[in-house]
Amino acid sequence: MARLVSLIVFLGFPIAEIAVFIMVGSAIGVLPTIALIILSAVLGLTLLRNRGLSALSRVRADLENDRVPADALAEAMSVAIAGILLIIPGFITDTIGLLLLLPGVRRGLGRKMSRSTTFVDATF
Repeated sequence: MARLVSLIVFLGFPIAEIAVFIMVGSAIGVLPTIALIILSAVLGLTLLRNRGLSALSRVRADLENDRVPADALAEAMSVAIAGILLIIPGFITDTIGLLLLLPGVRRGLGRKMSRSTTFVDATF
């Protein structure tokens, strides 16, 4: 069953992205569609470089101050995934990436991650 779901997602997601490309291209034209794709990739690269590095420095600061970096890790992970999704060509991935940039979504993800993650004291 898991293989079937994986196959459907693996095949269905690119088909859905292509369908959305066609619909957007039909609505606004080919050149504006390509411009949006390039713009989202540039936004994703900028996001990864600027906000990703600052989020990782907050994780490092929390670790150096003997604090559990759950919030900082959730933000760093959200920013990294959002940036990668924005770089990947597609409007569905862009939408998911932009949702991950919303503070409420990041906080919810952080809460879910902190509930399902166990931190172990690794001091010797």
